[in-house]
Amino acid sequence: MTMIAYKPGVDEVLDRLRSLYERRAGDRIFAAMEVPSAALAEFQQQYAEGYCDYPDPAARIDFWDRLFGERAAVEDDSVPVAYLSEFDQGLYGGLLGGDVQFMAHPENGWISSMVAPLLDDWSQFDSLAFDIRHELRTRAADVPLVVHVDFEPFTQRLDEHDLPGGIFYKV
Repeated sequence: MTMIAYKPGVDEVLDRLRSLYERRAGDRIFAAMEVPSAALAEFQQQYAEGYCDYPDPAARIDFWDRLFGERAAVEDDSVPVAYLSEFDQGLYGGLLGGDVQFMAHPENGWISSMVAPLLDDWSQFDSLAFDIRHELRTRAADVPLVVHVDFEPFTQRLDEHDLPGGIFYKV
């Protein structure tokens, strides 16, 4: 039995989804319900669509905790998943010296990261180097996704909700 505080009936959901992915569910209808969310409404009040400042990792974890907590009683075929898009492309490009930009997506509560192109052409490839002094690296002390980071706050939150650990990126 799998136990996830955000999805009490997760075993049944996973069984239904497995039947779908194994093409044994041609006679079933699957549904993911969108319900009003106070956490998302607060996010939409705080962020307009477009560029935004560096997001506080603790605030982002709290957002996902509130959002999934609101949805815990919804009996649909969704499984709660939070992709920390704040630390995707921007993290890697930033650590190579790129100009990191963050963008808010009020429709779903995401904040994505990106960098402007690092190279004008491939002849500059050999000039790329890991920038240990980059602003994002110094802020990484608060982000449980990079080497030399205290993983405890992130893993503690996972444990509080009986969630299995995920992939931790190491640079």
